[in-house]
Amino acid sequence: MNQLFKEGFKGGNIKGPDEEEWLYRANGILKNTESLNPAIKGQSYLWDGETLRAKYKNSFGFGVWNGVTMQWYRSEEAYTNQGDEHNPVVVYYWDPLTREYHTASRDPKQTWKWTRHFLARKEGGGEWIMEGNVPEPVIMFLQLLRQTFEMGDDVVLHEPSTPSGEPRDEPVADLLDGSGEH
Repeated sequence: MNQLFKEGFKGGNIKGPDEEEWLYRANGILKNTESLNPAIKGQSYLWDGETLRAKYKNSFGFGVWNGVTMQWYRSEEAYTNQGDEHNPVVVYYWDPLTREYHTASRDPKQTWKWTRHFLARKEGGGEWIMEGNVPEPVIMFLQLLRQTFEMGDDVVLHEPSTPSGEPRDEPVADLLDGSGEH
C-alpha cells in the first residue's frame, strides 16, 4: 500500500469547501493551513499509504484504506477497540472503472467522483481541488474528516496543541523545510 499510495508523491495543496486548505508533503504530513473553522485550522495528520492518523492526539478521526474500502473512525482508539466501538462512522468503496467513491447504498448525493484534478460530489455541491501531486485517497479522507466534523453529536474535538498543552501555531514555511519534524 505504501508503494502504491505514498511513495513517489511529491506533495501539493488541496483546496476544499469554505476556504479550507491543506498542505501535503512527500513525507506523508498533511496539515491544515486555512479554515474558517478554528477547530480545524492547524490540524495535522500522517499518511502512510494505508492509514491517516492524527499527528497529535487531538483530531477529528482516523482513516483506514485497503485500496478498495475506505473506513473512517471517530478516533484511532475506536479502530483498535473490539465490539461496538470498532464500527466505522463512514465507509466508502472505490470503483476504479468510474473513478468514484460510493457508499453501499450508492446514493448519488453521497458519491464522490474524480475528474482530472477535482474530487466532486456526483449530485449536489462540494468539491476538493488538488494542486500538485497528492495521493487521491488522502483527499477523500479529508471529505470523510469533514463529514465527521459536520455530524457533530458525540465527536470529541480538541484544538491542536503542543505536548505541554499550549496551542500550536506553526507557520506554513516551517512545514516546507523538509525536515519531517513538523
